[in-house]
Amino acid sequence: MSYANGLSGISIASKKIEITSNNIANANTVGFKAGQLYFSQVLASSQSSSNGGNVSFGVGSPLVLPQFTQGTLKSTNNPLDLAVNGDGFFRLRNGDSTAYTRDGQFILDGEGYVGTPSGARLQGFAVDISGAVSTAIPVDLQIGNTTMPAKATTTAKLNVSLDSRKPTGVPAAFDLTDSSTYQSATSIPVHDSLGGEHVVSVYYVKSAASQWDVFVASDGIQVGAGSVATLNFMPDGQLNLAASPQPVGLTIPLTNPLTFDLDLTGTTALSKNFAVVNSTDNGIASGSLTGYSVDSGGFIVGAFSNGTSRQLAQVALATFNNTQGLRAVGSNAFAATGESGAARLGQPNAGTAGSIQAGSLEMSNIDLTSELVYMIEAQRIFQANAQSIKAQDMMLQTITNL
Repeated sequence: MSYANGLSGISIASKKIEITSNNIANANTVGFKAGQLYFSQVLASSQSSSNGGNVSFGVGSPLVLPQFTQGTLKSTNNPLDLAVNGDGFFRLRNGDSTAYTRDGQFILDGEGYVGTPSGARLQGFAVDISGAVSTAIPVDLQIGNTTMPAKATTTAKLNVSLDSRKPTGVPAAFDLTDSSTYQSATSIPVHDSLGGEHVVSVYYVKSAASQWDVFVASDGIQVGAGSVATLNFMPDGQLNLAASPQPVGLTIPLTNPLTFDLDLTGTTALSKNFAVVNSTDNGIASGSLTGYSVDSGGFIVGAFSNGTSRQLAQVALATFNNTQGLRAVGSNAFAATGESGAARLGQPNAGTAGSIQAGSLEMSNIDLTSELVYMIEAQRIFQANAQSIKAQDMMLQTITNL
């Protein structure tokens, strides 16, 4: 008599209990994916069957595959807690090895790299100062030591509304220290190549009914010997650009002279009080990183002490042809195999890759109710197979007692 069928059933039931217990134990593990046991019948060719039929030889070695269904997303207060909403895995590098995970509990290490508490580094794509993304080669994401370099002003824009009711003045008599020699004035900041800020004062002198002369001074010193521009206005008070070419080129006499364009487009002359409508300067002072955030496209956006922000890097997502072919390597991570196919590394929200949700974590996809039912089923299977062995033992004992 054969005990093989019962023994194989007990072995499989034990394995099912083991897998179910592991699922239950990881019910609160971030990014954990439930394992599922796949059974297979074992057949052996019958030596006594005249038609060569097959007989059952029990249950074969079980196959355990992870189930990559979406887990629920839980909000946190950490901007580096990341969750993938949809398809895709984070790519991790630890020395020469590469792994993939759905566990987005990331921190900054002592060198400013984004990674896991165990030391693996999160990989993605570099973003240069102009915002261009380099997707050719994945890199370790480093943001902790990022600074914003200074940028000299090349264009400043100043849009004001002049009061057309002001009396006509004498441009030749302009004196920046005497407010009676001009009708209106304002100032804008500009930056040199080292990030130093300089105040550029702009003065307006009404020279005719529809004409204003513009004078400029920097840090209290007049730029040029006279007016730098003459603004001519149309009957409706709008700037006549044909008669008032824009922008105006200026050079501030510094140790390293600063040359930039002052664009006065949009300036008007109306019957209302003087007002500054808009002023901008494309130069910036240097700045250090004061904070960061991650958007749904995986871009890490840094905020700097100079009041600016820019994209620092982009988190990459890896997708596979067959996710169930991935091999678990511990710490909620997986390695690519021949069954999974090679990783396709790309940007979030591109192709089949999902989006990134910052300040959130993907919890395990374990359904405790189902797992407890599976545990009961496995226990019943174990008991039933044990009974089949017991029955065969009793039959054998009866035969030997004849």
